Parts: sequence; structure tokens; C-alpha cells
Amino acid sequence: KQWYQRRVRGDIFAQSQQQNQSGNAENAVASKMIFKKKIFINPHVEPQDPVAKDLLFYQALDNVVNDRFPCNEIDAMRLASLYMQIVWGDHDPSKVHIGRQLMNELDRYIPKSMISLYSAADWKTRISEMHATLKGRTIDEAKDIYMQHVKKWPLYGSTVFKASPADTNFDKKEILIAVNQDGIHILSRETKSILETFDHSAVTVTSHTNETFDLTTRVDSHVRRFKFKTKMGGEIEPLLRTYGVLFKQLGGKDKKKKEEEEEEQNFPKGPEWDVVLPPPIDTDRYSFKAYAEEALQPQAGGEVTEFSWEPIVKGLHRFDNTAIDKAAAESFGLIMKYMGDWTTKHTNATQAAAPKSILLKKMSSEELAQQIVQKAVKQPKLRNEVFAQLIKQTIGHPKPDHAILGWHLICLACASFLPSKDMMNYVRAHLQEGAKGTESMEIALLAGIAQRKLQRCILNGNRNLPPSTTE
Repeated sequence: KQWYQRRVRGDIFAQSQQQNQSGNAENAVASKMIFKKKIFINPHVEPQDPVAKDLLFYQALDNVVNDRFPCNEIDAMRLASLYMQIVWGDHDPSKVHIGRQLMNELDRYIPKSMISLYSAADWKTRISEMHATLKGRTIDEAKDIYMQHVKKWPLYGSTVFKASPADTNFDKKEILIAVNQDGIHILSRETKSILETFDHSAVTVTSHTNETFDLTTRVDSHVRRFKFKTKMGGEIEPLLRTYGVLFKQLGGKDKKKKEEEEEEQNFPKGPEWDVVLPPPIDTDRYSFKAYAEEALQPQAGGEVTEFSWEPIVKGLHRFDNTAIDKAAAESFGLIMKYMGDWTTKHTNATQAAAPKSILLKKMSSEELAQQIVQKAVKQPKLRNEVFAQLIKQTIGHPKPDHAILGWHLICLACASFLPSKDMMNYVRAHLQEGAKGTESMEIALLAGIAQRKLQRCILNGNRNLPPSTTE
């Protein structure tokens, strides 16, 4: 530890001297020191030490703003809003100095490559809208949500280095080299997609100079050689050696193969795991508007075919049963709460009309989702109703982050129960429209997942029990 502290102080002092000698002392930028964990074993295991958790958060934040993690616009805004909650607490529009500071320091919140996508004022507006939805979140809660989002990246726990190919193995001008417990991965710097990956047993020779890093791999009898332009070879090579030793000590390739075999054994066999989606359908013919004209009833003061801020007092479908109508209205309210559209006004109105309503119960997002699905699993008459409610509330939603939460519920519904044959094509049409990506790439991804979940549910049948909160 003492050696490391001396080394850090020495590096900073040397950098300061270089700036002074080059005449740049007046323009020198203050050094920012971030402690970074280089060796990750089982990176998704939560550390118990609060200091370790905090250091990992700031390491993740640094990786996000410096373009080492994949981010689309929605991801960037969501992560920025969480960091706003951490730094400033609850959103307060009267504190205009916070908005000004955000516009002046976007590189603290947004990946540097994305800053030019919008004006500073537009970024402030978008981030502030999402920040407002986090009201009441503590610093620790916001950090946990931030880390949960970052850990969704399959290569979380990697140390990432910027480089350029110095040979003809890749047609990319700029790439990333990611090293983790599983091996070395070559990524597109723009999309963060994996171009090549090799586990540690395949790495045979590495070397470096001040300007290059050389890698030789061997898979079976196939030998490949790579050369990269990077000044980080002196860090990449010892990191690979350390992971290589750990790879052998922890069982290496044999252990990894065994884990993969065990995982495969735990998966059901059959055609449902090689899901082939049916051919596209005519989305104009099977639009939700067409379904509403045929099957839904008018709602007092609310839209039937697109998003509405108002709850419903009876089912979207016509039911001849008061209890089913009540359950449908509760389901709609639970969906509003999960999506963040339920307000104090709605709580007060419910308190006056139905003081024992389930909508007055305080529930986590997992519990809300479970209640929504549980109603449809236990009452088949509600299945079309829940699908209709979810489709309605994800059409034309003015808040993209709320709409994404609605698509989370659609994925869960598609995995748990089926609409009727009469409604199936209308549900498929909505998923097909969402998968086009015209709203956002995150919705497109969720719609694609929902399509496959629905197809698997067709093959496997409806669930008999609702999913647990853990699921």
C-alpha cells in the first residue's frame, strides 16, 4: 500500500513538472485520481465492504463517461439522472444554478462521444425530466440502481483499453481491448460489440513496446497473430499474465466447460429453445385502433387507443361481472404505478372512493409486477384485458423512460400467459411495431425479447403460477 501511494504521488508530481517545464502550468488541468480495481473474480458478487462498493461505483461512472461501456441515448440519460440524484438530491426546478452547472459540465454525466448529439439545453431538459422521477431515492439507492444497469453489460468486470489495429485482422480504425477473468476480447469502439474473443488458455505469447501490443493465440491447431497500436501494452500484458495464472488455479478451461455443460443440462430441451418467429404480419390490418373498434368499450374522460394519464373505473373490454370490472380497474392502476404514472391526485381519489383498495398498498416494483401478472394468471378473463392495457399505455407515452417500464411488463406478460386467438395478431402487431426501433433502441430490444417470450409461451403454454418477486 505504501509503495502504491508513493508511486501515485510520484506520477502526479512528474506530470506537474512536465507541465511546468513545457510552459503549460497556467493552463494545466487539475489531476483527478480514481482508484480502479483491475482484477475482478466473480464481478457480479456484491462486495460487503461499503468503501469497496463506493469505489466500484466511481470506477463504473468513469468508465461510462469515458465511453468504455455501451450506451444508447436512453441509457445515457437514465444514468445521468441517477448521478444527478446522487450529487444534488431530489430535483428542484427552482434551483436554476444546478441546471446551469449541468450544461457546463455535461462530461461529468454523459459519455463524451454522445455530448454532441443534442445541445446542452436539450440534454438538461431530458436529464431533468428523468431526474424528477427519482424523487425520494437515497444516495445509496441511486448508486445501486446505477450499478445494476452497468452490470447488465456482459463484459462488466473487464479492464478496457483503447487501441487501433496495426495489421489487417480488423477493418475498424479504432477498437477496444477488454481483459477479464474469462479472457481477452476485441471490441468495436463505436458499438462495443465483440469482434474477437479468446479465453486465457488460448493466449500463448504477448509482448509490447511503448507504442504497440502484440498478441498470439492458439485455438486447437490454428495460430493467429495480432498487432495493436496502444501505449497501454505495459498494463495489458501483466494483467493477462495475472488472469492467466488465476484461470489455471481456478480450474481454467475444464471448469468453464463443466459450468457450461451444467447450465445446458438445466435448460429444457426441445424446439422452444430455438425459437423461430412467425412471418411478419400486416400491422395496419391488426392495429390496436382496429382492435379497439371491435372489442373495447368507451372510457369516461380517457383515451382507449393510446396512453392516458387517467385511471379507468371499468374494464377496457365489456364484462358482465362487477368483480372482473373491479379487478381490471385495479390492474390498470397497478400498471400506472409500475410505470411511474400514478400521482398523489390518484391516491387521494382512490382513498375517498375505495379506502381498502390494493392501489393504496405500498409495494416495490417487483411486487407490483407480480400482482399484475398474478391477476391474469389466476383469472383467464383478464388476460386480453392486461394485454390491452399494456398496449394502450405504451402507445404515444410522452415520457420515454416510463414507456420502457411498460415494455418491461409486456415482456413479463408474454412470458407468463397468452392472449386469446382473436387478440393474438393484434399483440404480435404491437410487438412488431416496437421492434422497428422508431421510438428507441431500448424499446426495440425489449420488443424483440417480448416476441420470443410470446413464441415460447405458445410452445410451452400458460404458466400455472405467477412468477415470484425474485423472478
